[in-house]
Amino acid sequence: MLKVCCTECGSIVCNYQKDGSGPLKRLYADRILSPGIKWKNNKKLVCKKSHHWLGIGTMYIKEDRPCFILFQDSVSKKIIKL
Repeated sequence: MLKVCCTECGSIVCNYQKDGSGPLKRLYADRILSPGIKWKNNKKLVCKKSHHWLGIGTMYIKEDRPCFILFQDSVSKKIIKL
């Protein structure tokens, strides 16, 4: 489990269940656990506190899954244990 935070202000964007290793490039809608970011009708991922633009909502064609494609260095991540 990852805690994803805004690099601008440090506030928590969401908790995310990442599969696989490597850098975090996309947040798949079905793996965002809290605080419940809604992908549907949401074309921008924006920090609620600083209003910093973090990514763009789209369909990832390769896997046919809705996701947010993150801008480089827009978020930081930390592994958390459940």
